[in-house]
Amino acid sequence: MNLAIVGSRSYTNEKRVRVLLQKYVERFGANLTVVSGGCPDGGDFLAKKVALDMGLDYKEFPPIHAKYNSYCIQPAENYGKPYNVSNFFARNTQIAEFCDHAVGFVVEGVKANGTLDTINKATKLGKTTLIVEDKKLDSK
Repeated sequence: MNLAIVGSRSYTNEKRVRVLLQKYVERFGANLTVVSGGCPDGGDFLAKKVALDMGLDYKEFPPIHAKYNSYCIQPAENYGKPYNVSNFFARNTQIAEFCDHAVGFVVEGVKANGTLDTINKATKLGKTTLIVEDKKLDSK
């Protein structure tokens, strides 16, 4: 089971990510792979940190202008391309297509265009989706 965890860059509630992942581990066990977008902060960062802390299988789809790393699903030659904002939205499509379930972590009142783009794409593809929204003051 491929679980996409994405989130706004301002999302910081590691405990909430950990609790959600534990529920998925209880349900799917060793069949669980956590997938995210490789952003160095926010929800994507927490997905990676918590998944690796828990010893889970972790894969990522960074945008093609990013550097390749050992967690990338795509081959190394697909990375290091010129920057373009559309790279992020193409990456979101890849995540939505790859996952079975998608969870987006957002902070109330803070824009999360990329997170919502991924969730909306997954929904249109018939995937199960969930938005977890924390209040601004409670997000730490």
